[in-house]
Amino acid sequence: MKNIMLNLCQLQKNRFFWILLASSALLLILLSLYFQLALAELPCKYCVYQRLAILLITCGFSLFVVNPHSSVVRKIGFSIIIIAIAYGFYAVLTQIYWQLNIGDPLFATCSLKAEFPFNLSLDQWLPTLFKPQVECQESNFLIFNIPVTYWMLIIFSGYLAIIFLCALSYKHHNKLN
Repeated sequence: MKNIMLNLCQLQKNRFFWILLASSALLLILLSLYFQLALAELPCKYCVYQRLAILLITCGFSLFVVNPHSSVVRKIGFSIIIIAIAYGFYAVLTQIYWQLNIGDPLFATCSLKAEFPFNLSLDQWLPTLFKPQVECQESNFLIFNIPVTYWMLIIFSGYLAIIFLCALSYKHHNKLN
């Protein structure tokens, strides 16, 4: 266990590790645009919230590329990523709620108006990326017979596990030194 933590701590000092993580998140954004533009799977309100979360995760990972040794970069990067993951979990769990139609079926609908943090007008600035185009119940796209919503739950959980292990290994390594 000690060697695993040490290896993970050493891996974090490598820019390639952070480039790989940032690239994985960027690939998810590009994949969502492919689904939207090529396959006509239009995003709902919570889909675009998840895109924003993935974009913020990409930015957080990209910060580590600048200087993976800096403790300031580490704190800012981890903060951005953790906040983005929390926002992503909120969006995906709310979308699952709407898709399961737990509420009153006569009034169960989500708005086509996105409300971004800090009143940002991302849907007006970048409509292709952030403008909701369908109601929540209408977006049930499947990949390998699993709804994309559940894939996003797995993806956010994976990123959370990576960040948790990175923080744990770094703390464990500093405790040993």
